[in-house]
Amino acid sequence: MRVRLEELDESSFHEFGQVLATPGKTWRKDFAANLTNCRPTAAPPNLALIRANAAAFPLEIDELERHEHSSQTFLPLDVREYMVIVCKDNGHGWPSASVMIVAFGILASIRSAMPASSRC
Repeated sequence: MRVRLEELDESSFHEFGQVLATPGKTWRKDFAANLTNCRPTAAPPNLALIRANAAAFPLEIDELERHEHSSQTFLPLDVREYMVIVCKDNGHGWPSASVMIVAFGILASIRSAMPASSRC
């Protein structure tokens, strides 16, 4: 399947989650994201730092994750641009590329993507 790289903005990403922007001219923006934790049992927040290697194209995607009970945000630390791939679920709680798959190209210094968790 060929996937076209879309430009990330609030309108194009709306059905998948929230787009975060830099605080602009201020140094801080509190409550910048709609964070959720709807796990059936209490779970502590987790900030995971993950080192990822640059991808080679054409890119082969063989696995997708679903964060049904909590928020997930992508905040690259040391890259100029990156890509986030999202898709709708198949109506039964599983990712489904046949329903919709979208790739967003993001300039890291400007915006970050926050795919939404399921609405609790």
